Amino acid sequence: EDQFFNLELNLVKPEELLGPGEEASIAFELYAFSGLSRVDHLSPSMAVAVESPSVALPGEKYGGEVRVFPFRDLQGGLEAWVELVRGMASIGKRGYCVDRVPSGVRRLPLSVGSLPPLRRFKLGAARFETPAPLDWTMDRELYELAYVKARVCGEEVARAFSLNPDVAYAYRLLPENLRRRARAILEFNAPVESEHMEREAALPLLAALSRGARLKRGRILRRKPELSPELRRLALELLAERRELVERAASGRVDSRVAASAPVLLLALGYLVERSESLLKALRNLYAYMVEGVERGTYIDWFNALQGGGGASRFADYALALDIVGDELGGDLVEGVLWAFSWLKDELAKLTNAWAGNWEVSEAAGLLALSLELGGSDYRSDPAFLKAYATVLAALDSFLPDGAWPELAAGYHLYALESLLKALEVLKLSGAADLYSYEGRCGGPVVEKALEWLWGLATPEGRLPALEDSGEFKPPPDPFVIAGARRGSAELLSIAGRLIREGARVSSPYAILVLADSGIPLAGIASAPPPSPRPRVAVFEHSGRFVFRASDEPGSLYVVLDFGPQGGWHGHPDRLSFEVHRRGEAVVVDAGSAGYYTRLHWEWSKRSIAHNTVTLGESDHPEGSRGRLLSLSWDGGRAEAAFEAPIAEGAVLKRKLTVDAGAEAVEVEDEVVGEGVFRWNLHLRGEVLARGRCALEVRTAKNALRVELPEWAEVRVAEGWRGSSERAVYVYYEAPVEGRGLMGGRIVFTG
Repeated sequence: EDQFFNLELNLVKPEELLGPGEEASIAFELYAFSGLSRVDHLSPSMAVAVESPSVALPGEKYGGEVRVFPFRDLQGGLEAWVELVRGMASIGKRGYCVDRVPSGVRRLPLSVGSLPPLRRFKLGAARFETPAPLDWTMDRELYELAYVKARVCGEEVARAFSLNPDVAYAYRLLPENLRRRARAILEFNAPVESEHMEREAALPLLAALSRGARLKRGRILRRKPELSPELRRLALELLAERRELVERAASGRVDSRVAASAPVLLLALGYLVERSESLLKALRNLYAYMVEGVERGTYIDWFNALQGGGGASRFADYALALDIVGDELGGDLVEGVLWAFSWLKDELAKLTNAWAGNWEVSEAAGLLALSLELGGSDYRSDPAFLKAYATVLAALDSFLPDGAWPELAAGYHLYALESLLKALEVLKLSGAADLYSYEGRCGGPVVEKALEWLWGLATPEGRLPALEDSGEFKPPPDPFVIAGARRGSAELLSIAGRLIREGARVSSPYAILVLADSGIPLAGIASAPPPSPRPRVAVFEHSGRFVFRASDEPGSLYVVLDFGPQGGWHGHPDRLSFEVHRRGEAVVVDAGSAGYYTRLHWEWSKRSIAHNTVTLGESDHPEGSRGRLLSLSWDGGRAEAAFEAPIAEGAVLKRKLTVDAGAEAVEVEDEVVGEGVFRWNLHLRGEVLARGRCALEVRTAKNALRVELPEWAEVRVAEGWRGSSERAVYVYYEAPVEGRGLMGGRIVFTG
């Protein structure tokens, strides 16, 4: 199973000689089950877990739970016992090695609860425990391997564990405040669970002792932020909008949803403003949830470890918040938080890397903050800090020369940029580095070029088109505020001002910190002069985006065409596809993204036929290819651009796009070079009002338009999709091509 839950199942049948016409087959059943943290026994009838600690301490009772997931109704009960097997298997697993051990088996009783009736797909469980503490002696237990044995509905189950005096003595060496956290290491001990290497079982506990002794409190914020009255009001208004999360956290009802969504840094800023006891309670409970999760060994799930480290930049929020409210949390909790930070730092150091996808930038931001919060003045010799810093540099170098993030979907461009800005803020606020002027491949500061790309791609209304794995959205003002203030860019602040005047609001606590640090008034940004008018025609060569805007006024005709590369994992096979917007509405539409765990995503959104392009039948465009701009001319409100791109093996599409703002028309003239039956694809919002042999009348919420197609075309109308739930009108026709063929269409707005 991979990290996206795609399962590859290999079924092997013994080799047989088949005669003519004979077949071989395998029958199998596939069950999905949950509720087990491990699997110790698997059969056609059930999956069984013996959930008990990896390590038992001599002098203590040992217990756990037998959990059964039945695949059918089962009859029978549960017996369980401890079995101590004496023999040669212990040699090499422990420090004391002998050349011969007489074999033997010894049983110890277990007190076992009753197992409920086992019904198909209904989890059943029963507790067990030794009636008395376990012993360990040199002449007996030294040579024995310990197992929990059970008989469940007649089937034998075994789970090995380690009765370990070495761990017991190491455990007693731990300070009292660390013993509770070390219990999680007894529950799951990697040396025991992997190769049953009992002589190494104490090492994780001793590492915990070493970690506790090495914990040092550093600070990212060299001083607490001083918020102006308008920033104080903003922080409290933003918290009021999240009242439900704040109240749940303050009342102690913290679960994974609350922990993942609670605005921790905003809570700290709010407490700084009004010294509210409820805000402090919320913060204490959120930090306690983190500490308890690390102690239990379950916290890895909280930051979405199944998806690498996506979302791990939130640990920067936790670290900065600790700088603001740490003195109010209490010494024991702060010590626990630093312990948790240390563990999280080690986990993130395994994940963070310079492959520099959008997740890796998030990981790097979190890892930087944790390293600085724990490293004091020694952070530059911390391998975790250096790894995170290298990943930030790799991310900055990954932006294309025109400012685009290489995954090319506008939504992921924004996500990567927001995580990057977190990382840059952590570095700047701590005094570790200032990378806001870093140029990479962009020929200018990366953060400025990245925001210019985002704004340059946007519609006259300031919305980003739904190309690649991205929905249509309006960017928030926060990244423009942060980069504009740090770079002293009046243009970026003007864009932020326009977005604010159009209804968006600053909502990132990092924007609040930057404004407090720079002294720039938020009201001044909101009333800033309008940004410079964007050009009527813009070409982003490296990312492959052609943009036409009739004007910068909302409602103007807007066309965007994609002639760029695939865009990595988040790209689509959509060579020379385009979108058309008018009156603030997307009319000719891209499939966008339907979400990664839906059939629609793979069966439609990432198919070439789901885009406004030409395909060889229903086949997808080749990955790894891109288009190129051949020519471009424009005069006033009319622009002509020609492009070409490979669309199949041995097939090339040459597309001429003519946009006439005066006539409110978009014409597409296509020349296909290749062999086969090619399909011309077009996707529209709205409903078809009238349909002729080669024309359609379509009405949307705000527009009326006519689609004109070649007279010879046999036009078909089907159902398509935009995003995860919006149905679109799918118009297409096909034509055989032998060497060279002409296709195309014209969209004319009529109302």
